Formats: sequence, C-alpha cells, structure tokens
Amino acid sequence: MSRRFGPVRSYVNGREGATLIKNELAKEIDYDLLDNPAQIELDKFKEIISGIVDRKKMLDQYVHIVEFHQSKFLEKQKIEFDIQKIRFFVVNGDFENAVQLIDKHKDTYRQYSTETQYFWFKHLGNYYYSQGKYPDALDCYLEADKNYAYSLPPLEEGDICYVISMAANHCWEPDLSLKYAYRALEIYQREFIPRRIAECHVNLGITQLKLRNFKTAIDHNLTAQKTGAETNSPHLKFATEYNCGYIYFQFQNYEKSIEHIMNSLKATPDEYAISKLKSIITLIKAYLELNDMQSVFKWMYNANNLISDVEIDKNTHRDTYEAYIELKILENYSKKDFEAYENLFFSDLMPIMIEGNHLYELGYYYNHIGQFYVSQERFEEASKMLLESSKYIKQLLTL
Repeated sequence: MSRRFGPVRSYVNGREGATLIKNELAKEIDYDLLDNPAQIELDKFKEIISGIVDRKKMLDQYVHIVEFHQSKFLEKQKIEFDIQKIRFFVVNGDFENAVQLIDKHKDTYRQYSTETQYFWFKHLGNYYYSQGKYPDALDCYLEADKNYAYSLPPLEEGDICYVISMAANHCWEPDLSLKYAYRALEIYQREFIPRRIAECHVNLGITQLKLRNFKTAIDHNLTAQKTGAETNSPHLKFATEYNCGYIYFQFQNYEKSIEHIMNSLKATPDEYAISKLKSIITLIKAYLELNDMQSVFKWMYNANNLISDVEIDKNTHRDTYEAYIELKILENYSKKDFEAYENLFFSDLMPIMIEGNHLYELGYYYNHIGQFYVSQERFEEASKMLLESSKYIKQLLTL
C-alpha cells in the first residue's frame, strides 16, 4: 500500500492526547481500532495506572478488563497486561502477586517490544522502591529511561524522570537527582500538571538540603506549597510542611521547625500513621533541644498511642522500622536510660542509617552519646564518639 500520511490534527496535552493521536493515525491507514476493543481498554488501563493514581478508577478498569476483555487478549496483549499488573499490585500492596509476575517475565522480557520493556523496567523499579531497595529501583528506572519509546505521551517521560530523581535522592546522588528533577519539572510545566510541578519542587528541596543549600531548599518547598495549594492533596501538604520543618530543625531554628511540623500533622490523615510518626519524631527532637521536657513526654505518649496497633519488626519496611527505633531511642534518652539508648543505637539504628546514608542523623546520635560520656567523665570514649559525629557532619558538608 502506497499512501502518504496527512497531518495529525488532534492534539491534547497529557496522556489522553496519545490515545487521540493513535485514533487519528488509525484513520489515516484505514485501520478501525473499534475492531479491537480489548486494546482500547488495555490502553485506558495504562493511562489510569501511570503517574498520579486514582485508585477507584484503576480498580474499576482492572475489574472491567478481567471480566469482559482478558479472555480475548492476543499473546502480546497478555504480556502487556501482565507488565501493567505489576504496578497495579504494588500500588495495592499485593507484593506476593507482584513478585509472581516479576518471576514469570524475568527471563523473557528482552524479547518484548521497546515500549513493553520500558514499562517492565519502570514497574520493576516501582516494586523495588516500595520495598526500600532504592539502588535496585534506581538501576531499573535508568534502564527504563534508556528504553523510553517516543510513541509514549510526554507525561510518561516526565514521570520516569521524576522517579529517577526520587530514587537518586535516596541513594545520595544529588547531581543525578537534580538533573532528572529539572527535566521532569520542564515537562510538567509545559503540560501544566500542578501537583507534579509541586512534587518536583519538594524533591528539589530535599536535594538542595542534602547539598546544604538551606535557603534554596526552603525556597523550593515554599514554591511547592504555593503551587500545590490548588490541588488539595493531603500528601503534598504533609510533604511540604514536613520538609520545611525538617530543614529548619537542621538549621537550628527549632521554633520555626515546630510550627511547620505541627502543620504537617494537621494535614496528614489518621490512616497515615508512619507519616505522622516521622513528624512527631522531629517534634520530639526540637523540644529536646529547647529542653521542654513536658512537651517531649506529651508527644512520646501520642506517638506510642499512634502505633499501638501497628506490628513493627525487623522485617517491616526499612523506613518504618527506622522511625520506630528512633522513637524508642529518644524515649531512652528522655528517661536518661543511656545504656539502653547506646545498645539500641549500635545494634539496630546505626546499621540502617549507614545503609540509608543518613549522615545528619548519624552525627546527631553520635553527638548524644559523646555528650553523655562527657557527663560521666569518660573522656576517652567521649572523644571517639564526638569524632564520629564530626566525621559524618563533615561528609555531609563536603557532598
């Protein structure tokens, strides 16, 4: 068939635009997409499941496909649906089924199309990220970026840049994080996605904090607050307020830190217990620095009530377990049980923080132990602990 394609006239910003363009191209080559309703429903599922997830819409579309279309899938569509289901299961916390699908495709994914390989690496990265395995997630996201297919909508490129930036932040690769965060921000600004624009600024704020650029970090968080105000997202409100509070804590402006952390607690729904716990831990630290022990014990009580029904052990997600151990250590410190504090720090918290490269926190807790040894006139041991504290702070300042 010899035929020149006319111009594609339909264009809409965002993922919906890709579907309209596909329909327009189908008309140009006399191919009726309505002959393949299963593919149309699969494309809808891909659009819903990418980026910012509407859980109800996602679940409804998943059920609709399983009930009415899955039995009609061609082999290529079955593979495509499997790859998308990895993301579906991860979002819904069904990691067992996600792992089964990963195992099913791990030896054959190289045979798939470039676009399917892109989603394979992206969703595999999502799985690793959800497990706190950030280096593995980063490797997968970078592979996805290499396999990015330009037939995909622009927001898909923005999303992969955004998650690379987040994973790089966790891996303490600030230059890589900045590079991809600015790429993502440019795309989201062009497509005008306010929530993602705000989230990019949050991520940039975290990166700048790691580079010790306090003012720039605060500016990014304030921009995120302003941009995200119209999205009415509790998660975004929590992130911007918490990050501002944490920045002010490191900058030793404890009153300002408490103000923002209080705002983060107000913004966080009760079901987000671990997010609330992180906020309370920073509050407790700020009140300890201000020697306001009444407030310290009040928030200790609130924190323990918050997680009383949550099962937490070493098999729990790393970030959750770290927050829990921090709470217990701060309890020991507040009660002046320094032996328990020291044991818990060296046996449980320190290894997690070294793995996560949490340099500021390592310096903070080593300093506590050093000051305790000074109070007991154990000067040689105190000197070792304070040198360790200084070592981690210096590492932070030379990033």
